[in-house]
Amino acid sequence: MRISLTIALLVFASSTVLSQQITNPDCPPDTSLNIYKVVQKMPIFPCEGCAEEPDYGAAKARADKAMLDFVYSHLKYPETAVEDGAQGMAVVSFYIEPSGCISSAKVVRDVGREDIGQAALDILKAMIEEKVIWLPGRQDEEPVRVVFNLPIKFKLDQYPWKSRNRNAPTEREPEMYLSDDEEIEIGFSYDYEELVLKVYYDSYVKEDVILKLYDWNGVFLKEIPFKLKNRNQEKVLDGKLFIERPSNFKLVNEDGQLLVEGVVLVY
Repeated sequence: MRISLTIALLVFASSTVLSQQITNPDCPPDTSLNIYKVVQKMPIFPCEGCAEEPDYGAAKARADKAMLDFVYSHLKYPETAVEDGAQGMAVVSFYIEPSGCISSAKVVRDVGREDIGQAALDILKAMIEEKVIWLPGRQDEEPVRVVFNLPIKFKLDQYPWKSRNRNAPTEREPEMYLSDDEEIEIGFSYDYEELVLKVYYDSYVKEDVILKLYDWNGVFLKEIPFKLKNRNQEKVLDGKLFIERPSNFKLVNEDGQLLVEGVVLVY
């Protein structure tokens, strides 16, 4: 059976790892501590009443909004990037210490331009200079050291400027992920509005499957079930599903057995 799944995602940028980074002299890291990527309660941005909120999910939703407000109120689109029509997603990785302070930050992904990477890093610099203290991540209710990835979207139509260059949409050759008896094929195309992810799943077993998507920090985002009648059926997800910060996927059967997994690669 074959599934064709189309999902519209926020545009990610180049996978180039850059050397741009900053440190916080007021927040020396304790390198003896374990570094966590995923914990039971991920760090959340400070917001009014969030520390007292007993419902972690409710607190995180409010904190995420406060974080986005901070990010886009401090974002300065580089003039050179505007002139060149450059846009996309930069990703900044930083450590949130058990005290909640940010010890260091660096650019780990950008659109192939140092100016956009630096603009993203400047937002973290503002957090450090304004002494923003996060609610730390917790594992077994104990505060721990967590590495956090923050994608920052640079999109020209969010601003009054006009770009000079508009390239034609491009498409990437599919990536292949294989398991013992199934294969999943992933291809990407994008324009200046969105990234389109196409997933094709082949199997000789007639069974329902579920596609699960996770964010950059490994936190579960969304699952999409498919009920299949024959191996040649093709099914497309109607509409456009906007998912923030996808990083990887898992395809499982109805019993939860993992069929195949992989990273959502973009450029």
